[in-house]
Amino acid sequence: MVMPMVIVHPYPLYVNSLLAVQTPALLDKISADLKKLDVRRAQFEIRVEAWEIASTGELNQTLAATRTVGGDRQNLDLATGNVSVRVEKGMRAQIAVTLNALSAKGRARLVASPYVTALSGEAGTLFLGQTRYIKVLQNRNGGQTAQALPLQIGTSLSVTPRGNDADGDVLLAVSPRVSTVDEIEPRTGLPTLGIREASSLVRVKPGETVILAGLDFEFDSRLKGRTLKVLPSKRDSREKREMLVLVSAERIGQSG
Repeated sequence: MVMPMVIVHPYPLYVNSLLAVQTPALLDKISADLKKLDVRRAQFEIRVEAWEIASTGELNQTLAATRTVGGDRQNLDLATGNVSVRVEKGMRAQIAVTLNALSAKGRARLVASPYVTALSGEAGTLFLGQTRYIKVLQNRNGGQTAQALPLQIGTSLSVTPRGNDADGDVLLAVSPRVSTVDEIEPRTGLPTLGIREASSLVRVKPGETVILAGLDFEFDSRLKGRTLKVLPSKRDSREKREMLVLVSAERIGQSG
């Protein structure tokens, strides 16, 4: 039996070649296997909306719009932790109406609405916030040197879409992270960070949206200032907010 002879040219990478000497049947099999490997991956445009909402009750009000079946509504209780909801294409408009109504009352705020392009199986990363710097003094060789350390304050999101069929389902792996400056240590001047993380794996159809909720956070209104219409407390400057993240992925083409 004649074994296949393989010659691979390592440079340049884009002209690698394979030379096989074998029977026609085995050559056909090798060709078929290579075609399975040489598949162009789908390219997706990932769009994100991050909303800051004043209370859990109003967040539940927004989520209720996603659970409408006929005339029945189902509220989702966020007391148990993080929630991910798949929203059908026709329900996105109803959610927008609810959020815009809360925004008009000063009870919700659109923090950011960025987008990123990613290939199937590759992570797209978005950061919605600010990069702040703190100064750290270090003693070296009898003297002090200052170093600036970056801190990302806000919401970061990693989204990995998977799916190559033009009209097929898309598997979205979504991992949001919310970080806030909770307080400043009086003695050192260093910030105390509050961090909330979640992850979700959801299968959606083209045009559908994934909602991630339950990423509540607290902050000192004396540091950040109030961005929503809430009644301030005379005894406590700590305020609580809910973060609502909407993620959608649209197939826009193929790689290569």
